[in-house]
Amino acid sequence: MTGRREILMLVLGSTLVYALATASDLAERIHPWLRDSERLELDELPFVLLFLCVALAWLARRRGQALEERAGRAERVAHEIRNALGAIRLSAERALKLGGDAASAAQREDCLNDVLGSAERCGRIVDERLGRAPGDGAPE
Repeated sequence: MTGRREILMLVLGSTLVYALATASDLAERIHPWLRDSERLELDELPFVLLFLCVALAWLARRRGQALEERAGRAERVAHEIRNALGAIRLSAERALKLGGDAASAAQREDCLNDVLGSAERCGRIVDERLGRAPGDGAPE
C-alpha cells in the first residue's frame, strides 16, 4: 500500500469509529463503569492509550528510516560487487583468448591471478559492508 492510501484508510477508519461511537453513545455507557472503578484509575486509561499510539507511530517511523538506510547500503554493496565481478569476467575472457605457447601460459597465469584477486576483493567488500572480519562465515 502506498503512503497516501494508508493515511486515507486511517482517516476513514477513524471516521467510522467516531460515527459508531456517537451513534451508540459509547462514552456515556463507559463513563459509569470507569467512575465505579476509580480505585483502579481506569479513567486515566485513554491518556495512556493515546501515548502508546504516539509512541508506536514514532517507533514505526524510526524503523522505516533504518530500513531505508540498510536498503541504500545494500544497493551500494551490490553495485561494488557488480563492478568487481565485471573485472573478473574481463580477466577470465582475456585468459581464454591467449594462445597455447609458453609466453601465453605465463600471461594466462597472470590473468587467472587477476581473477582470483578480484574474487578476493568481492569477498572483502561483502565482509567490510556487513561488518564481519574477513573470512568469517565464508565456506572453507
